[in-house]
Amino acid sequence: RSQRLSSVHVHFADPPLVPRLEARGFARRLSVQYVWENAGYSSYDDFLLRFTARRRKQLKKEARHVFEDGIEIRTVRGARYFNPDLVYRLYSATLARYPQGPKPLPLDFFKRLVAAFPENVEFVSCRRGGEVVAGALNLAFDDRLYGRYWGSLDAHPFLHFAACLYHPVADSIALGRRLYHPGAGGEHKLTRGFTPSLAHSAHLVFDPRLARTEREHLATERAALEEGLPLWERETGFKRK
Repeated sequence: RSQRLSSVHVHFADPPLVPRLEARGFARRLSVQYVWENAGYSSYDDFLLRFTARRRKQLKKEARHVFEDGIEIRTVRGARYFNPDLVYRLYSATLARYPQGPKPLPLDFFKRLVAAFPENVEFVSCRRGGEVVAGALNLAFDDRLYGRYWGSLDAHPFLHFAACLYHPVADSIALGRRLYHPGAGGEHKLTRGFTPSLAHSAHLVFDPRLARTEREHLATERAALEEGLPLWERETGFKRK
């Protein structure tokens, strides 16, 4: 209050912290993140065997479409292989196709990111005829991979799925990684083997009128998520146990 802040937000809070924040006046929020978990797969084909035959056929069809389009996908790791100018060009080109979308991060952000995490940056490079046409910036820490920023110079059917979902999953299996967090949103991840997981946050709004409206909305949202989560978990495309 002394700093005249309108609100304070704690995102991705550890669940035990949330009741303590609620006791201090914060409102609790639940949201959904889609996460891939390694169940001890020996290969990407082993992972595909978990899907129903119909779903498995669709995933293979999407991957084959990218291959037949003449696009080669591979991951390069570490700062010496990372070109912030290229990543920014791909990323900003994608956002430019959605003028009503978010404002792009500046080039300096990507330069600072690679300087801060030189050993953790990974770039999924998508090349056609030797030229990079798309790519995804990821960050790896221990046994987890975090998907962050995607971009392409032109629209290519299924390339986003291949570069941001299928290829990182295959990489994670090969490297023995335990979890892959592909980023926020996207119900399309659900049918591609990413399971819904609840994320916790807490929010303190100082204006009492806005705070009251916020609490009412968050209560309704929590109830819908808690009711829907078991249903979404059955929509991954996996075979029924």
